Amino acid sequence: MKSYILGYDDVALSLLLMAIAILLSRLRSLKLERNLAIGTVRSFAQLTLIGFALKFLFAHQSLLTFGAIATIMLLVASYEGVRRQTVRLPGFFFIILISLSAALILSLAVVVALIISPDPWYNLVVSIPLSGMVLGNGLNVISLAANRLMGEMKLRSAEIEVALSLGAPPAAALQPAIKESLTAALIPAINALMTVGLVQLPGVMTGQILAGQPPVEAVKFQIVIMMMWVTTGVICGVAATAMMRYLLINKRWQVRWELLEPTSSA
Repeated sequence: MKSYILGYDDVALSLLLMAIAILLSRLRSLKLERNLAIGTVRSFAQLTLIGFALKFLFAHQSLLTFGAIATIMLLVASYEGVRRQTVRLPGFFFIILISLSAALILSLAVVVALIISPDPWYNLVVSIPLSGMVLGNGLNVISLAANRLMGEMKLRSAEIEVALSLGAPPAAALQPAIKESLTAALIPAINALMTVGLVQLPGVMTGQILAGQPPVEAVKFQIVIMMMWVTTGVICGVAATAMMRYLLINKRWQVRWELLEPTSSA
């Protein structure tokens, strides 16, 4: 099967698509033009640099290299997750870090060690792309769940206060808000599970097909990735909201409403 190679001139032509997005934002007064433009420049620069960096790193495999890269990815993801929150919760960096770390360890233990089984297990060609998928998706779920949880708590403030005053434990008092936040945060993942193969061909599968892999083989990898992607997203959302519960309600079962007030723009 033929594989397709792109030149930098071909990649540059993809800017036409972003130009359409920016134009629509301008016409509809969405005020996203600046973020779209900055994001485009950053994505080109960051992906180009990481492409050359990975080429070098793949030629110098070591457990120390993998550990360093994974740590940097975790720290950057956690920092970005905090920076983009309107409400700056104390300790939220560590909530993200712990949640992402748990999801990453589980995904590598199952997908890398048990399913793909590269030699060595930390082979950067396998472990780094998978780590990026887990961290990117996990961060999205955490951000969506955290924002929705804080909004739901404000909306249900009277309900929560009454439940706590009647002796309901924090887990029970916040359960409706947490359930709603997790359900909303996982809508993209559930939609992807329902429509994959029928409406969309995901990135991993599409990339492998364009690279010349037989479609049946590409499908196998995509199924594994989808299972990992959705499950680690659920883990991140559940872990983050559980830790937020302890952060937002003190030992006397009082809601710390002052933490839900915006302190600066994201």
